[in-house]
Amino acid sequence: MRRWQQELFSRKFCGKGGKTLLSLDGLHFLQSLFSYWFPQKASLYFQPTSTQFIADYTLKFDRNVMYLNEFQRLVEIMQRLRRECPWDNAQTPETLRQYIMEEAYETIEAIDNKNWLELRKELGDLLLQIVFQAEIAEEENRFTLNDVIHHINEKLIERHPHVFGEVKVNNADEVKDNWERIKVEKENRQTIFEGLPKIMSALLFAQRVQDKASQVGFDWEDPNGVLKKISEEISELETGIKNQNPEEIEGEIGDVIFSLVNLCRFHKINAEDVLRQTTEKFIARFQYIEKRLA
Repeated sequence: MRRWQQELFSRKFCGKGGKTLLSLDGLHFLQSLFSYWFPQKASLYFQPTSTQFIADYTLKFDRNVMYLNEFQRLVEIMQRLRRECPWDNAQTPETLRQYIMEEAYETIEAIDNKNWLELRKELGDLLLQIVFQAEIAEEENRFTLNDVIHHINEKLIERHPHVFGEVKVNNADEVKDNWERIKVEKENRQTIFEGLPKIMSALLFAQRVQDKASQVGFDWEDPNGVLKKISEEISELETGIKNQNPEEIEGEIGDVIFSLVNLCRFHKINAEDVLRQTTEKFIARFQYIEKRLA
């Protein structure tokens, strides 16, 4: 590192109590991080610029150095585990699927319980699965972790033209509409439902299908229309029960559930969450009765 670079980044800036804004350790870390992610580059250089610019930049830099350092440490730990641990080395994208779902559900549970300490741990476990999958992919020359991060960065910028471009929006609904429109145009999708993973839970899948249909105008004018549809489907279910027709009963129950999910969507309620909460409420009441009878 050149002498002027050392002096530039280790000096103390006036204002804010004359606190050192960036230590040499911070700059050395940035150099090592740059070399880690871009090994084909020879070095990383900073050109001299105004004191105020450096002060503003380094305040942001110091805030994030710790996070970058820990993230790099996680990647290196994962790489070592793949080399030296028999279990980690034996894993494939397919064998790790169950852990992704398990960690995602545990993360959701921590959020529902407002257990923020547990959420901190579960987010770490979820992050591990992302790094794990990316490391395997890099070993197979499919893509790298850097590719993953670059893709989501570009996607966020592209899908938020009201922040990174000149598009004007008035509310969150318009932001959502723009997101879906850009997705369809960018990915040249043949249908608005393309890209919906069918492996997701049935309730969530139904709500996302209805949500996408509503964005192109296929929707009821108000919740009353949905309520009438629910009554209609229940009436048809009653007819199926009277006819003792198993296939008809099954189909009509599906129609009732689908319509109920639509009512949830109209009231901005997540059908998956509300059914889970009701089920947990039933369990709590049942367990209370069990204790009373014990």
